[in-house]
Amino acid sequence: MTRRHREHGRPRMRTLALSLAASVLPLVTASAAVAPQLAVEPVPFAMDATNQAAWWNPVAEHDGATYFAFDAPADEENLHEVHIAKRTDTGEWTVGCLRAGDGSCVRYNDDIGHHQPSIAVDGRGHIHAFVSMHGHGWRYYRSDEPGSVTTLTNHSAEMPDTDGGVTYPTTTSTPTGDVYLIARVASAETGASPSGRLYRWDVDTSTWTRVAVFAHEPGYAIYPDQLQADRRGQVHILWEWADGSASGIRHLGSYLVYQPEHDRFVGAGGLPVRVPVTTEAPADVVYQPLEGEESKDDGTSSVDPGIQSAKLVLLDPAVRPGAVAYRYRPEPGALFQVRWAQWDGRRWVRETIYSGAMETEAAIGATYHDRVARVYYTFKPPMCDPGSTERGGLFLAEKEVSLRPVRTDAGWTVSLLEDESAILRLATTTRDDGTDVLYLAAPNIDDPPASRLYYATLPRTEDSAEGSADVLASASAAEDETNWAYAADVMVSSALTPQSGGTCLVDGNRTDRNSRWISARGDLTPTATIQLAQPVDVDRVEVYSGYFTDSRAIVRAFTVELLVDGLWQPVASVTDNTRNPVVVDVAGSAPADQVRLVLTDPSGYEGGSDLARVFEVEVYGSRVP
Repeated sequence: MTRRHREHGRPRMRTLALSLAASVLPLVTASAAVAPQLAVEPVPFAMDATNQAAWWNPVAEHDGATYFAFDAPADEENLHEVHIAKRTDTGEWTVGCLRAGDGSCVRYNDDIGHHQPSIAVDGRGHIHAFVSMHGHGWRYYRSDEPGSVTTLTNHSAEMPDTDGGVTYPTTTSTPTGDVYLIARVASAETGASPSGRLYRWDVDTSTWTRVAVFAHEPGYAIYPDQLQADRRGQVHILWEWADGSASGIRHLGSYLVYQPEHDRFVGAGGLPVRVPVTTEAPADVVYQPLEGEESKDDGTSSVDPGIQSAKLVLLDPAVRPGAVAYRYRPEPGALFQVRWAQWDGRRWVRETIYSGAMETEAAIGATYHDRVARVYYTFKPPMCDPGSTERGGLFLAEKEVSLRPVRTDAGWTVSLLEDESAILRLATTTRDDGTDVLYLAAPNIDDPPASRLYYATLPRTEDSAEGSADVLASASAAEDETNWAYAADVMVSSALTPQSGGTCLVDGNRTDRNSRWISARGDLTPTATIQLAQPVDVDRVEVYSGYFTDSRAIVRAFTVELLVDGLWQPVASVTDNTRNPVVVDVAGSAPADQVRLVLTDPSGYEGGSDLARVFEVEVYGSRVP
């Protein structure tokens, strides 16, 4: 028989203001407050699943417009295009690709963590893009018209060091309209070990020059993190050191300031520093020295202590030394902490923002305005663990910082900003009024069509960084009644990967993309059978499916069956569905100890992408005496 079902839709654009009292947070030593309102808007263009990096600068703002650069899907597998999207201050989007000589969109090989874009906009409005380089010659594009995302053409031949192999380019613009770039460059000039180099685009002469080799030591490689220009045009540079030519774990987080008016480099203390610096740089250059058992020769990313990902903020007044937010593993085998380092006039003062039981992603963002610092970070979503009391998501730590810091880990206010969109990578910029603009990437290698890019804004409010209550972990699979499917045994007809099996259906997680049952390709009618711990008079079944903004990923049609006296009985069906979740009423059915979903139309996709993508199945009713 067919029964009615209730559907609950979600808006495509939303504003999130999550109360921590009702949120699921990791255990931290910090203060909690009601989170500021994060306005999230899906970018209306497809993003490639390989659009993932930590060192990049894929966002820029100029004359009221926001620019997002991203890897976009190409027609062939293992290739991507590079697109740049422009959002006007009225919310209108346009997009263009980087153009080859024949007018077609250029395509490059996929390479997560290396082949991602950085952009900047100069004082005349021309867009500069450095893309898809991992030891390659320059791949540099510039818009032929100011503000145009459809006229970016190849200008690689204009770059210095055309004989070099370039990796990790990241950019900034100055108040006078120049553009600066740092990158790791391997060339015969510096031998087998790649060096860190600083380049400048002179907006008046429309030329690129190399400013300096700012870091180099044989046997070690540099990993650029970020650079920013202050209001006087000084360029603040952030990087890490790695053993050998490459390593997943790095050391000796380092900071320099280039002063164009004097054509010199200085450390945080303001004293001139001779470049290229080495791993033996002065103490005011190294914001994170070696600790404990850490060695600069460590190189095992999954075990060894060290740094992975860092971002810079400039404090008021803007010509002062910057502060650094970064991920640091303090001892072998430990999880990464989120740390903050700030120069107090004599030394670097370090604080721990997060040191808990969850692993952060290799992505971090940091901003500052009107005495309040913000640090953004993300947690890896739990992998289908019904016992988990924590969830992944985008988190914000805020603190009113003093220009004369005292070492203390207290005072950081931690908020859960977003836990529905599986944000794994991010970038930030800040407007003059203090509003943060966030580039939020949700790549999905297991289900590439579900990969999404989001534009978000977060204003600053008068009560930013104020709070009182401790943030504690808490969770419940159901608010005021029993979900009989929670942590039950599940058998599914197929799974796309070992990590996307039936356990994901009953772990209490309705939103994380890493906590979904995804059926295998070729399984045209996927089924999921839930073994209840005891017989239940089932009243309703709730099905959470799809992916936040992708209506095609939602289950289109399915039947609910109950095992009664050893026989399967269909008790409800849903057809032509485009909503998530779907709540199916099955009241009046006989007691059952197994519930089965038969997906007759797994999604709105066709072919190899027509898979079941189900976050959670919840079963409610009364226990049979």
